[in-house]
Amino acid sequence: KRQIQRRIVRLLATNPEGRGLRLIGGLRLRLLDESHRRSVDVDLHTSENLEEKRDAVLALLRRKLLPEVREMLGYEGHVALATGPDADTPFVKTLELAFYIRDFACSRIEVPVDITTIQTLDKPEIAPD
Repeated sequence: KRQIQRRIVRLLATNPEGRGLRLIGGLRLRLLDESHRRSVDVDLHTSENLEEKRDAVLALLRRKLLPEVREMLGYEGHVALATGPDADTPFVKTLELAFYIRDFACSRIEVPVDITTIQTLDKPEIAPD
């Protein structure tokens, strides 16, 4: 799963469809019990038109990511608009990515990609991994 997530981020960083997106995943979260957890979700922020950006990212991932994952890992896959009551809000658009080995039970890997347009007051910080 992590290889696929990294590939998604790399594709967005090196293609015009990713222009104007900021990665907000990879956050270190402090939990109520004071422990830390690292999020590896692919969450992105844009100040551009949310639906247009979602559609551009969807097309890019279908065009480039699916063949790369098939070649690199041997997984078939699909990328689709998320469905359900929380999938389409004014501030978040979600893509559902699923990868699997045909005819192999329990091989399914799901990777959600959330694109948000939520205003923040804090400047983005980049920390070493």
